[in-house]
Amino acid sequence: MKRPPGGHGDADAADLGHEQGTRLAWCSAATNALAPLFGTIAMERFSPLAAAALTATVGAVAALMVLLVRRRRVEVQNLRQLLPWSVLHGIGYLLMFVCLFLVGPVTQSILGRLYVVQAAIVGNLVLRERLGLRNAVLVGVALVGGLLWGSGGELASSLLGFAAGVGFTGCFALANGKITQHARAANIGSDVIVGLNFSVAAVLLGILILLPIEHPGQPVTGGSAAAIGGVFAGAIASVASLLMMYESFKRMSFAQSNIIRSASAVLGALVAWPFYARPLTAVSAAGAILLLAAAMLVSRKKPDSQTPSAFPRTDLT
Repeated sequence: MKRPPGGHGDADAADLGHEQGTRLAWCSAATNALAPLFGTIAMERFSPLAAAALTATVGAVAALMVLLVRRRRVEVQNLRQLLPWSVLHGIGYLLMFVCLFLVGPVTQSILGRLYVVQAAIVGNLVLRERLGLRNAVLVGVALVGGLLWGSGGELASSLLGFAAGVGFTGCFALANGKITQHARAANIGSDVIVGLNFSVAAVLLGILILLPIEHPGQPVTGGSAAAIGGVFAGAIASVASLLMMYESFKRMSFAQSNIIRSASAVLGALVAWPFYARPLTAVSAAGAILLLAAAMLVSRKKPDSQTPSAFPRTDLT
């Protein structure tokens, strides 16, 4: 007997979607935590612009190979809808490397937590998702945790780095929100989205490299084996993280997924610590606890009526 809408079948589907989205968000956070370290290694020989362009190019090739292997059909209309937001995502990608160059991998991971607040605003205004008091409190907890975690770092010494941090998180929040809106409506595969994002970023950054402008760092031809390895590893980590991120957006609310992914600030700092250590204080430890607590509380939350468990999605498996 078919269950009526709103019955136990819908509730079970919502629970399953939230559980899958939670796992994907945690895996995305863990993978994303590696990217700042690999990016910093690449910039030991390459400028921020060159490192971003090379990483985007490798990422585009990797994402396009996934599309070819899966024989994914790409509709031109979908690409037209996504293109402006992929361009904005590419701008954010460049600003992310500028921020990484100016403040280092630890503080860049911390500044990235501004994204959780911007994403909550985008989710409410663009995706029409009700934030709710509980999620609003958890967004605030994640933000406070990120700021406390960042206390005593390099942030105060680089206002330009802070501006780049606000810029790249804002670009990512708006671009990801609009991309998610189109993906939910047209059932666009995450591999298509990631392939377009990296391809557009590679083209934009490649054009900038060809312009007669000066930028700090080494030329593209001056890379070492470690720097080249950082480019490839960073690209693979970024592609994997974004694939899982967009899949999580199809299974749970935009704000909830991004609260969980805010844990990558702590994970990224822990990964980078042996190479780029910073002092651990009681305040920063409290910030780490708050960040992880907010992510874990969202993971335990039952989906509400606006959880996108019924949204169309294309599984990667």
